[in-house]
Amino acid sequence: MNVFNRRNAIVGFLTLKAIERRRRRQRTGRALKIALFVVLGIVSVGILAGIAAAFMRQRGDVEELLEEADAAAEEAAEDVAAELDAAAAEPISTT
Repeated sequence: MNVFNRRNAIVGFLTLKAIERRRRRQRTGRALKIALFVVLGIVSVGILAGIAAAFMRQRGDVEELLEEADAAAEEAAEDVAAELDAAAAEPISTT
């Protein structure tokens, strides 16, 4: 019996082509995976930058509100100090 016949030759040829096709897909698949991870990294950095910008904007608003509150507290303290000085200057009646 001869092992090398048409059917075995065709099966071997198709097997080699399938292996070659699989290797090409793996290379393409690796390139696609790398591209996907790069894009995913860029998107992640963009999202983090957006969150950081929103946080900084919110923090800037909070700082402005704190500055306004400090100014209002200083004015209130000055008003109280002025009233205390005015009250101390008036004589106290002893009746």
